[in-house]
This record gives sequence, structure tokens and C-alpha cells, in this order.
Amino acid sequence: MPLKTILEWKPLVLIGGFSYSLYLVHAPLIEIVWKYAVVPQRLAEVPSFGLLCLWSLPLIFCVSYAFYLLFERNYSAMILA
Repeated sequence: MPLKTILEWKPLVLIGGFSYSLYLVHAPLIEIVWKYAVVPQRLAEVPSFGLLCLWSLPLIFCVSYAFYLLFERNYSAMILA
């Protein structure tokens, strides 16, 4: 499979569109999920990591996309106009 085909895959292009928002909000969200959802479970390291991934990944993508829609997209449109 050529590299161009992989990089043009629609889910990757979509994520690339709001990747800066993803970069901005992922660390605080991981910390919140870790502190308030994973640590209170008192699990071993591997199950804790699995739980962190299970809960934080969908949350991060949803909040990042909402952040993009509310702030980044509007700002980019203003700059380009």
C-alpha cells in the first residue's frame, strides 16, 4: 500500500484537521481521567492503563473536536478571510 494512500485515508485527514486542538486538550483530560476515574479504582498498572485508554481516548477526541468547532475553526476562517 503506497504511503500516499495511507496518508489520504479519511479518518486520518479528519484527525489532522483538528490535530492542534487535540494537542492542546489531551494532557489536561488525561490527568482528569487518571485522577478522578482510574486512581480511585486501585487497580494494578496494566489494568489501570487499559482503563485510562478506554475512558480517555473517546473523551479526548470528542472534546478536541468540540474545541476545534468552537474556537480553532472560527479563528482560522477569520485569518484566511
